Amino acid sequence: MSFYDELFMKLHSRNINKQERIRTIKLSTQFVKVFIKDVCTARNYFLFNEEVVILVQHLNPEESQTDLRKQMHELVELLENNPQLSVSNLSNLNLISKLSYRKLINMIPEEVLATCRTLKIKKELLNKVPTLLELSNHAFQKCIQQFYNIHQLNDFYRAVENLCLPNVFKRSLCQDPPLIYE
Repeated sequence: MSFYDELFMKLHSRNINKQERIRTIKLSTQFVKVFIKDVCTARNYFLFNEEVVILVQHLNPEESQTDLRKQMHELVELLENNPQLSVSNLSNLNLISKLSYRKLINMIPEEVLATCRTLKIKKELLNKVPTLLELSNHAFQKCIQQFYNIHQLNDFYRAVENLCLPNVFKRSLCQDPPLIYE
């Protein structure tokens, strides 16, 4: 059993809240290498959520190609069945999730991509240049968080609601608020 297998099992069995899970996983990625099997394990426990996104961002590129191909194929099959990652829903993902999913899709070997038409479409969509609004959203959220010294999610929503911005921007800011409140 790997470090991450044991970690995810304990986080899941003890019903640790999402914010603490994310903090723990972020910390662990600084000390323990992340392999594709760890991403698959996290996906089994938490679906394609922030936990998986964090692991994808820290994937170890030195993994053996045969292990990578086999496990990548299994992970892609699991992700293909996730409605959150359907072609029609890709535009609703936040920038960080999009970039992580893009990294994962771009790691898929060409022979696997050739067999799946939807993966090709997703790869094209995810490799498009993001809009300025998408790029700036996360930075603006962090600025709001720091400027108003926000430490809880409810405070973030209240601060955004009180800003003098059109409702479209407010909804965009609140769609995927910052994960960690330090």
